Amino acid sequence: MHGTNRSPAVFATASQLSPKWEGERSEKDVAMKRMLWAALAATFVAAQASAVTVPFVEEFPTDNANWEDSLNNPMGWQATGGPDGSSYATSSFDFTDFVEPFPGAGPIVFRASGSDNASGGAFIGDWIAAGVASITAFVIHDAPVAMEFSLLRLAGAINFPAGALENTNLVQPNTWTQISWQFLLTDPPCTAESFNPTDTCADILDAVFNFQIGTNAPSEVIGEPGAGVTVNFGIDKVSLVPEPSTALMLGVGLLGLAVGRTRRD
Repeated sequence: MHGTNRSPAVFATASQLSPKWEGERSEKDVAMKRMLWAALAATFVAAQASAVTVPFVEEFPTDNANWEDSLNNPMGWQATGGPDGSSYATSSFDFTDFVEPFPGAGPIVFRASGSDNASGGAFIGDWIAAGVASITAFVIHDAPVAMEFSLLRLAGAINFPAGALENTNLVQPNTWTQISWQFLLTDPPCTAESFNPTDTCADILDAVFNFQIGTNAPSEVIGEPGAGVTVNFGIDKVSLVPEPSTALMLGVGLLGLAVGRTRRD
């Protein structure tokens, strides 16, 4: 998604903002001021182009934030018991007679869909332009054995094409654990799912609309035919983490503006 709105204040020069200030400060101070505004302008433009909220943390403070479970039903919500004792979202999956789509693959247990306005649409847009460096979350389950939260699937508006990122996030039973997937934005470490053989993960990351988190399917939860285990899952603090350079640019720009304002006061 690529927005076209621009903020005139962001693109104003130092002299336009305060002629008196420019006349009183040295050329060096003026140049620094302009550089800080330019840094903020670049960050603003990237955010407008991507529409992704970065950094962002979904903590499910009052409800399930329109997230869905494996069957596209609304996820549950608990007011207490999260990794810090506060609220979190829940889902469950019945592994009875579950058939792995390929060896080691399990079900999708958490879904954030753009069509449902999950998390207010914070995940929708161009992750590359927004400088997303990683996505992290805290998860828990009550399976009788450790489970891998191994799959992060990112997809477009019709859930295809998509990119699948894998990581070995091993989570012990009944233990809140932070999981993560790292991004190399110039060469995303994922497998593209597309009818177009030229599509790459970068093509998918510049228009993310849906994302899902999946687990493996241990034999202990699949069980014998007709005798699988229903596993309950929880998720909290789903975070989009920016590249250090993006965060630094924004932080330095805001700090510089604060210093400049203090000098004028």
